[in-house]
Parts: sequence; C-alpha cells; structure tokens
Amino acid sequence: MNKTEFIDFIASEHCVSRYDAKRAVTMVTDCITKIVGDGNSVELVGFGSFFMRRSAERQGLNPRTREKITIAEYNKPVFKASKNFKRACN
Repeated sequence: MNKTEFIDFIASEHCVSRYDAKRAVTMVTDCITKIVGDGNSVELVGFGSFFMRRSAERQGLNPRTREKITIAEYNKPVFKASKNFKRACN
C-alpha cells in the first residue's frame, strides 16, 4: 500500500474527506521526521517507537571493483514495533 492508497483507506474507514486524511497523514509524518531528525525519539504506545541510531564507521567493499572503501559514520532512523503491533501481525 502506498501513501495515496493509505490516505484513501483512512478516508473511507473513518468517514472523513480525502483532504482531511491527507492533512493528518502529512502532519504526522512531517512531525515524526522533524523530531527524530533533531535527535529525539517518538513513542506511540501500542504501536512503536521512532528514534535515531548512530552507525559507526566501517570498512566496506565496492561491488563493482571489489576494492575496500571506508563507509563514514552516519545517523540511521529506526522503528521498533511494540509488542501489541507485533502480536497483531502474527
């Protein structure tokens, strides 16, 4: 399901307009992106947590040339599903 299909699903499930559903989805995703990008975490009880994890510098391999390269450290966004969410998926 892509973003447009998700918005249509919300609109039909909750009897709201597509415009309102799109605004709600955009507000939530923009806020989560900004908060996590600033180094904080977002915990939605019963759903999961969004946070940033630091990935250390490491050695990698260029698949074309097979030469060793250094991959710089970077921030990696992470989502950890709650127990309830995991249970609902199984």
